[in-house]
Amino acid sequence: MKNILILGGSSEIGQTLIDLLLKYECNITTLANKRYNFLSNKYLKEKKLKILKVDFNKLDDKKLNFFCKKYLNQNFSAFINLIGYLSKKSYEKTSLSDLLKSIKINTFVPFIILKYIVKNMIKNNFGRILNCSSVGIKFGGGKYSYSYSLSKHSLEFIPAEYKNWAKKNVLINNLRIGATNTQIHKKIKTLIEIKKRKSLIPCNRFAGKEEVVNYIWFLINKKNSFMTNKTLEITGGE
Repeated sequence: MKNILILGGSSEIGQTLIDLLLKYECNITTLANKRYNFLSNKYLKEKKLKILKVDFNKLDDKKLNFFCKKYLNQNFSAFINLIGYLSKKSYEKTSLSDLLKSIKINTFVPFIILKYIVKNMIKNNFGRILNCSSVGIKFGGGKYSYSYSLSKHSLEFIPAEYKNWAKKNVLINNLRIGATNTQIHKKIKTLIEIKKRKSLIPCNRFAGKEEVVNYIWFLINKKNSFMTNKTLEITGGE
């Protein structure tokens, strides 16, 4: 596990994942449109971590192809998509442009990037691909996440052609992530709402960021030698 590409590494789960991977001396390239909060620039100085700031919504075919050829022209052993653009609009207020933006950022651009880098994975007879989705799909999404949930549902689509990659030891899976102890869930306004959400989870708690990251790590390294074309959940049984 040498070179790893992470989309959306600036999220709390993304940064926790990067911290873990760097301990395993992986070389990481990560794409995001937000600020990172690393306490130390040590890894940046050592060139173990490369951060590329890019706005997926501003990419067209020409710009995306140029970007891939210039910055992603290397052998990646793993690809993790943690992109999670959220418009925070209800179904009634969601417009066509809202839908197109969510699906473009969360689904379409990652698909094109994957199409570009998987060629080298197939050539090298090794690759691990993980699309991180949301348990919200299971329940039809939340009140203010219609376009987000729809885009994540699209992300879980695994074309028949992807199944042929397994012959070349290139495995692809989806991981639905449930309620996790991150800032976005800490913003739930009242204790009553938190208790109500926890009551829906048989484990009776939210997941820790490290727990989620450990499952991601398993699915994207050689320890996962046989699981592919599956949508899995880390939700505490919700």
